[in-house]
Amino acid sequence: MRVGACLPWNLSHLLEEAGGDFIELPLREVARLDEEEFNDLFSSLSLPAEAFNIFLPSYIKIVGENVDWEAIEGYLDLSLRRAKLLGGEVIVFGSGGQRRREQDFPQEKAMEQISYFLLKACEVAERFGLKIAIEHLNREETNTINRVSDALQLVEKVGKQNLGVIVDIYHLMKEREGWDVMERAGRKLFHIHISDPQRNPPLCKEGILADFLTFLKKIGYENRISIESRWQNIEEELPKAIENLKSLIEE
Repeated sequence: MRVGACLPWNLSHLLEEAGGDFIELPLREVARLDEEEFNDLFSSLSLPAEAFNIFLPSYIKIVGENVDWEAIEGYLDLSLRRAKLLGGEVIVFGSGGQRRREQDFPQEKAMEQISYFLLKACEVAERFGLKIAIEHLNREETNTINRVSDALQLVEKVGKQNLGVIVDIYHLMKEREGWDVMERAGRKLFHIHISDPQRNPPLCKEGILADFLTFLKKIGYENRISIESRWQNIEEELPKAIENLKSLIEE
């Protein structure tokens, strides 16, 4: 398992020094750069950006009455092309606000729109050799796809080879979903976000974190793990968190 962290690109050197294998960047921030800024990013990044989160910008909505599919397709082409240039392998589809359903908007229609978006995203991602991982977000963050099991249903419905799921331990615990769902995901488990259950850095080698990693090894998971945390002192916490995860993986 390769270990990285969700960080802005100006911290890639810090992550490299801490022993990280890759960085997970916010895709919408990469997409908004002009060409000169993107070229600067490309030349300055000290680790491959193998994963990307924060898929969609705030101005793009994929659920509702006025979805601009032409604008979405243009954004997908630009953002995913740039992701591949930076070393991208997997794109996390969270974007809770962009997929939020208004109270009076039909649930069935919302899910049809999300399915159509994922189909289009996967088609563009295929051209660049990228995978899309649907993220389950707890109910405090959005009102669609709150559980891994919801995400797996969408994967089956859309039916694209490059569509799978991510499991985030924080959302998994918030929704009290059983860990067996990761085993059911099988090869469709593309990515992991990890923290402690309160979204702090994974600094403790005992308890829930150790059990979680033991379970991942038991089911044969061999892909990437990204730390997604609220940092208090990142210069001190990041090296400890990377070292902790790597030692737990090796044990």
